[in-house]
Amino acid sequence: MRKVKLYRGTLLVVFALLIFSNHSAAQNYKEDMLKIRTSFKSNCHSFSIKYLYFPYDSVKKATDSITGTCIVDSNNWYYKISTTAGLIEYLKNDRYYLSVNHANKTILINKSSLAKRDLWDIKKVDSLLSIPTVKISYADKGSKGEYDVSFEGGSWNRMILVFSKTQYTLNEIWLYSIAKGKIYGESYNKPVIGIIYNSYNTVPKSKDDFNEGKYVQRNKNGNFEGVGAFREFKLVDYLNKRT
Repeated sequence: MRKVKLYRGTLLVVFALLIFSNHSAAQNYKEDMLKIRTSFKSNCHSFSIKYLYFPYDSVKKATDSITGTCIVDSNNWYYKISTTAGLIEYLKNDRYYLSVNHANKTILINKSSLAKRDLWDIKKVDSLLSIPTVKISYADKGSKGEYDVSFEGGSWNRMILVFSKTQYTLNEIWLYSIAKGKIYGESYNKPVIGIIYNSYNTVPKSKDDFNEGKYVQRNKNGNFEGVGAFREFKLVDYLNKRT
């Protein structure tokens, strides 16, 4: 899980390259990527997701994986992640960012603006525009389209993106690296990360999905306290810089 989490920020890099590069491809990739971006931003939707980590491109066996379910409404999101270490929930609304670790019985509370960026935070990153070469090819897969993107510079130099041509939702993303070394003492050589999306649905907007009150509330002194099943959880309140 820690290795997949370490690398998933690479998605933002590659996605920005797709949207803002000026290189050509058989299909209109810029138009397609903007439609995918709009699909993520304009609707409240839910989907399941699975991250796979392959430390060697020559060995087709994942050594680490994360599964989860997500609800996203523009800049608000909630996702529940299942790992070998236990269940973790993340919630971001317009006020707070919460990380709820069930195994450690800990809730981290911070302001919304400090939430970790993830796949649905698809924004232009100016520094990425300095990468000089991007090569893109397109393959028609019936109801799906597939872009194969490669570029020079950096350790992650290739991505395959599969998307629905009718809904403009993501089906798969595969990231390929030329790197070699160790992570937390474990070796890797040309690692691969796969992100699989399933059960994508547009859902009605609901404030309850992004309501921090499911976990914490403020007491009469203005301090946070856990509610219900989370009453015994330890709260780490970064808003007031105390634990």
